[in-house]
Amino acid sequence: MQSIILPSLQQTKFDPLTKTVAEYLLPIANKPIVEHLVEHLARHGVRRVLMVKRHLPYETEQHFKNGERWGVEISYALQKEFDSIFDPLNRIRSKIEEDFICFAANVFTDMNLTRFMQAHKDSGADLSFSVPAAGKEISIQPGENIFNEGYPFIMSLEALNRLCEDFKRNAGDFPASSLMNGELKIHFFRNDRPIQKINSLEDLWTANRDAISGKYPDVFIPGKEIKKGIWVGENPMIHADARLNPPVLIGDNCAISSNAEIGEAVCLGNDIIVGQGASVTNSLILDKTHLGEQIDVAHSIVKQNLWIRLDRKSHLYLTDEFLLGKTSGNLFPEWKKRSQDALAAALLLIVLSPVLFAGLLAHWFSGPRKFLSRELGIKSKGDELFEARDNFQRVSIYAFNCENPLMRKLPGLYNVIRGDLGLVGSTLPKPEQIKELTSDWEKQWLASDPGLFHPWEDRAAEVPTREEKTVIESAYVAERTFMKDISIALKVILKSLSGPWK
Repeated sequence: MQSIILPSLQQTKFDPLTKTVAEYLLPIANKPIVEHLVEHLARHGVRRVLMVKRHLPYETEQHFKNGERWGVEISYALQKEFDSIFDPLNRIRSKIEEDFICFAANVFTDMNLTRFMQAHKDSGADLSFSVPAAGKEISIQPGENIFNEGYPFIMSLEALNRLCEDFKRNAGDFPASSLMNGELKIHFFRNDRPIQKINSLEDLWTANRDAISGKYPDVFIPGKEIKKGIWVGENPMIHADARLNPPVLIGDNCAISSNAEIGEAVCLGNDIIVGQGASVTNSLILDKTHLGEQIDVAHSIVKQNLWIRLDRKSHLYLTDEFLLGKTSGNLFPEWKKRSQDALAAALLLIVLSPVLFAGLLAHWFSGPRKFLSRELGIKSKGDELFEARDNFQRVSIYAFNCENPLMRKLPGLYNVIRGDLGLVGSTLPKPEQIKELTSDWEKQWLASDPGLFHPWEDRAAEVPTREEKTVIESAYVAERTFMKDISIALKVILKSLSGPWK
């Protein structure tokens, strides 16, 4: 049996979130609703899926591609506008070769599809609807369109052809009269599992809450359950003083600062930064969002610079540079920060002058392959993004050719005194790395102050990936203090004393 997934008939109900997110990619438990459907179909033996795209079709196809990742074969059709599901069904019926199971893209369920498909086969019906096990008896009444109720259904090819022809002849009197004449056998399958229809942003948050609360035991929650009701993805950075109140889901590469409180009923997407003392409850935070210090987010959906308050039914767009919450680490004057960094660098040069002198001697007597080198990096001008050549400058950073972090970085203290770098900050990108930056989030990270030392160096056993650096460095730079900078620099120096010196 093959499956067809159709867009919902009420796409505008998800505004303004769907201005930038495809309807098919709206998340439940950090995965698109439709991805849950595809996984569920694959588990029950359905291997062919046809998706009818309408809104942001390119983004949908880029995510699902050919379906190989889920062990299914996915094909696509485009239908930009329609008022009835029989508009797209009529258009694609030449691609349908057998009975098919149909879902709307806004349906979330872990129903037993195997039982549903077997019941349809055993009943000999032309059309089967999956309806709640409890509730009133369902019948088809004149003037009502049962297909608009959003029930999953299975339809035979013969029924599809007949109903499509009926629809073309008389769309205004469809489908009640076409189904009431008794020519098609209809079966209602009483399903004992919940079927949640996502018709609003409030429904979207409710479905996320229910998913991580265990209401759908057959839905796969990404991450590891470290405690009852607390799910954590890969590469977490959760401060020991942070409080997690189940149910809560934390995605990959998330950084949660000290005294932050997460939960209950919170889903954090991937690459989320939560500042010191922040509080998040009953909310859905989408990928690559930064919540600053002392912010209080409740009953909301937040996506980067978009904050939707579900309790007030209102939303607010923030500028791309705005950081939610208190950003005290970035508020002290730039001249003061540079003066403090330069003073700290000068003191370190004095203390470490014997090591520096040894490195310079090695440089003078090292022959053609000099021990002292200059590395070229790109630094943003001010807080602007890398969107034009005029927005960045090239910086030459001095370094020793050595594996030891302290020895290698020691000449860079001169760059800190000159103001090319801060003492601690983000990684200075090389010119060839600029083309790899694809999102504003990454560009904004690199627009922050670069540093000689990095916040991950005092704890990481190996160099993190670029994505991991993005989270760690963004979280630190946004909430930095001078004393934190000194602490990290000293920890890296002490750690380097026991490292290799070749």
